[in-house]
Amino acid sequence: MLVILSSSITFVSAQDNSSVSKFSITAHANVGHRVGLFMDDNLFGAVEVGIGGKYHFCDHWSLNFGLDYMFCGNGLQRKQLFLQMPIQLEYQLEHFYVNGGFYVLPGFDYSSVGNVDVICSIGASLGVGGRITLTQRDCMTIGAQVLQNIDIENIKPMRLSDFSETVMLKIGYEHRF
Repeated sequence: MLVILSSSITFVSAQDNSSVSKFSITAHANVGHRVGLFMDDNLFGAVEVGIGGKYHFCDHWSLNFGLDYMFCGNGLQRKQLFLQMPIQLEYQLEHFYVNGGFYVLPGFDYSSVGNVDVICSIGASLGVGGRITLTQRDCMTIGAQVLQNIDIENIKPMRLSDFSETVMLKIGYEHRF
């Protein structure tokens, strides 16, 4: 029993790279499209910038969190501004990664006739991409992210306003302490 326990501890500690900190900071920029299912003016160009952090459980698994600013618009008719707060699990293997999780997007919806609605989106995300090593502690990330949203308007009474999907190309930077 002692041999099995000690070999298990050795296996777990061998996966963890102790010379590198368990924390990282990240920054990224995304560009893509947001598509609503029910609205007439449902195709939006989308731009997002964000900062975040990571806690690395081991060499392969991490917990990602952050704060992103997203702007969506379809010309002069309608614009949306969001603050996105994602929480994701990420699995990394060599130079590739996949991540997924949940997020909340409180924001504003501006129409061309001057209406401003407070909206909130909640949803799930899935991302896939690659890492390009710059130094031992720095890397550049390139990938794609898909967000599935449920949009709720904060008017009396609160109501479901749309289901939407956002597809984005992502470029980012990560520094591991």
